Amino acid sequence: MGFRFTHLCSDAAGETRFVDVELAGSAAAPVSSVATSVTAVNVPVTSMTYTEYPAEPNELIPGLHATGARHFVVALQGSFELTTSTGESRVLRTGDWALIDDTGSKGHLTKGVGSERRVNLIIHPAADWAGPHV
Repeated sequence: MGFRFTHLCSDAAGETRFVDVELAGSAAAPVSSVATSVTAVNVPVTSMTYTEYPAEPNELIPGLHATGARHFVVALQGSFELTTSTGESRVLRTGDWALIDDTGSKGHLTKGVGSERRVNLIIHPAADWAGPHV
């Protein structure tokens, strides 16, 4: 088992789309005497931001928008919906990961879902990390 996440990326025409990704892990030393085998995937990062959003399920950035920099979003609490430029939508719930990688594209929509306050962890991978090949 590896590292699974949703990849929001763009094609040559600038349309955004989703790709389900699983990066293969490698054997790693157990982190405790309880764990007998551990799989690890190493992604070098440059920064991490903890973000709390307003409770309303409104869009924070109205309309289609491309991300300014490639980043992972981890839903720590609450849910949010991503919609591609072609209209495909996915809801990410607590514990889900997404790599937002649509720089220079037509963009995507982001909207909170439900009444639970949304809390995300935003992680910027190092610029030299190749990432998934789609």
